[in-house]
Amino acid sequence: MRLNWLCELSAAAETPFWRSDLAARVLQIEALLGADLIARLHGESVVWMGHAPKPASLLKKRMIKCPIFVTALGTSADLPTIVSEFDNLPFQSRSVDAVVMHHALEEVSDPRTVLREATRILAPGGRLIVFGFNPWSLLGIRRGFASLLPDRLAQLRLVNPIRLFDWFTLLGLELDAPPAYGGFVLLWDRFMSKSIVPSASQIPFGGLVVTSAVKQQATMHFKKLASKSRQKLAPVAYPRIATWQEHKFRSPRDEQ
Repeated sequence: MRLNWLCELSAAAETPFWRSDLAARVLQIEALLGADLIARLHGESVVWMGHAPKPASLLKKRMIKCPIFVTALGTSADLPTIVSEFDNLPFQSRSVDAVVMHHALEEVSDPRTVLREATRILAPGGRLIVFGFNPWSLLGIRRGFASLLPDRLAQLRLVNPIRLFDWFTLLGLELDAPPAYGGFVLLWDRFMSKSIVPSASQIPFGGLVVTSAVKQQATMHFKKLASKSRQKLAPVAYPRIATWQEHKFRSPRDEQ
């Protein structure tokens, strides 16, 4: 086997990543990792956030009335497409039944703002699916050398899965399925051979990770205060004047 880390990742800058051979293998693995999760999507409207239009077409096969593809690069898909920044989505709060983030957290300066924005538009009980590269993998190690040899991964910000789970908790999201990892031999030439079949695993060292969470309904309980009778004012002691005759007002001449 021969490593092809350099020949694939160090391609010309004008070549879009999602049209490369490596991207084709990434989409092949993610189609298997997220097949069950995508099959569960249904509802009035579902938003797919990302820059690869091909996988977004999977929403057309689901029971979704209005699937929407949101991208920041201006690429078009077979779905109604909206060009928008991921941290400022043009949707009302709690108006979307599901959100799919396809590597949307890795191409922004602050992934927390994008995740918070996706949670804002998600209705309570809605599902959030996140596709991403795993920094705890061979691909993550290769990303560490991107500063020495610039390539397609140099501009990506790989999100730690543990940190992502913490963000879920802070935003009121709860994992509804164990995270699926895949692409353990993503950077090997022999991957395309028929002897290696991509499969999902819970071992957290695959080059790709897919997570699914559900937005919880925010509940607030008010404690009913027991009614209390109005308290009476406590008596206050004060000097009592018996008669006005006892107090004689004298002028300065009388004192002389």
